[in-house]
Amino acid sequence: MRLLVLGGTWFVGHAIVTAAIDAGWEVTTFNRGTSDPFLEAVRAIRGDRNRPEDVAALAAAGPWDAVVDTSGYVPRNVLDVARALAPVGGRYVFMSTVSVYRDWPLKPLSEQSEVLYCPPDVGPDYGTDTEDGPTRYGYQKAGCSPVKPDAGAATTSSAPETTNAATGPSSGSNATRTETR
Repeated sequence: MRLLVLGGTWFVGHAIVTAAIDAGWEVTTFNRGTSDPFLEAVRAIRGDRNRPEDVAALAAAGPWDAVVDTSGYVPRNVLDVARALAPVGGRYVFMSTVSVYRDWPLKPLSEQSEVLYCPPDVGPDYGTDTEDGPTRYGYQKAGCSPVKPDAGAATTSSAPETTNAATGPSSGSNATRTETR
């Protein structure tokens, strides 16, 4: 299995890369290179996802069976990156966040929890920061979740399961969306 992880050195990306290495997969990471705990174990490609020429160079280094995007959060950029990688990625998986849910962190989440609305092609200024409520980051990540490149890879978007001490584990509505062509 050939896996490309966008980001991959912190948080969930680190766990994904570690699991893929442990499974014996061929792993490539794409990031700015500010940290790299894997050094010898992965093929590290340095670049900035906000620079089209860096993303084009990355696409030229493919193909991959799957692309996992752990670092995207601006819808227009995620759409551009997904489109650029569609011809060289068998599946595009976008990692979302619990912050996409309107009531997080004030109320427990359930299958019926409302997801924030954000168009899939907006820039970094969409959304607002509300004290004890939704944040621009949450709106932006919500806008990334329905991204569907025009051609190529199937897409999956995943929001993490959450655990609330009062209600136990739950997944919000639309926790995983899969689009297959």
